[in-house]
Amino acid sequence: MRNVTPKKWLSQHFLKDKEIIAKFLDAADLIENENVLEIGPGHGAITDALLKKDLSLIAVEKDPILFKELKKKYSSCSNFSLYEADILDFPLEQLPSPIKVVANIPYSITAPLLGKLLTKRDIFSSLTLIVQKELALRMVAKIGSSEMSRFTHFVQYYSHP
Repeated sequence: MRNVTPKKWLSQHFLKDKEIIAKFLDAADLIENENVLEIGPGHGAITDALLKKDLSLIAVEKDPILFKELKKKYSSCSNFSLYEADILDFPLEQLPSPIKVVANIPYSITAPLLGKLLTKRDIFSSLTLIVQKELALRMVAKIGSSEMSRFTHFVQYYSHP
């Protein structure tokens, strides 16, 4: 895939470390023939690892340049569907259910994306996400800690972070 520089306006950060990707996907506890949604596949590093498993993979990519590259790269994959869209506007209700979500989420959309995913949690069997450390600490904050916020209450009400 062509070397595409991360775009600041999309808060892109591309995961490339195969060891981290393997641990991430182990945490997702993926089972053969499951439906999986990958949000923001970027260069396809996680996508490559997912497609080695026997899964039905759906990916949503907002960046038009990356979308074209991904479409070309995975055109022969019968178990892969790719959509060019902003995940915040994507009709999640149209996804097959249940579906697992895996994503290395851009920091700038983490709160609104989690809001969307968690309020439609009946569609998903699990969410396995890579988020910025500071945000992760807010998600698991204890009552009375300095990291506690409305966001903490929301995430803890709807999930088990």
